[in-house]
Amino acid sequence: MSQQDEQIGKLMKEKKALENTVKKTQDALKAEKEGSIKKNLFLYTSLSKRPLNSLPLLLFYLNVLIYAAPFDQYSSIF
Repeated sequence: MSQQDEQIGKLMKEKKALENTVKKTQDALKAEKEGSIKKNLFLYTSLSKRPLNSLPLLLFYLNVLIYAAPFDQYSSIF
């Protein structure tokens, strides 16, 4: 009986440790998800409040669109 009790005790400790690990992992994933949502929300609000900060990015995309377009269609512009 004592060996079975010891094994049960060990298994209960392992179960509790695994439950704690699962809870910590879930909490970390939840915090990471909330952090990424807050970060994306911050970027969105910062770009909408200060549009001049996003101007270089917009110019970059415009540049990419111009150079990625087929040249023969726009040869009259250049």
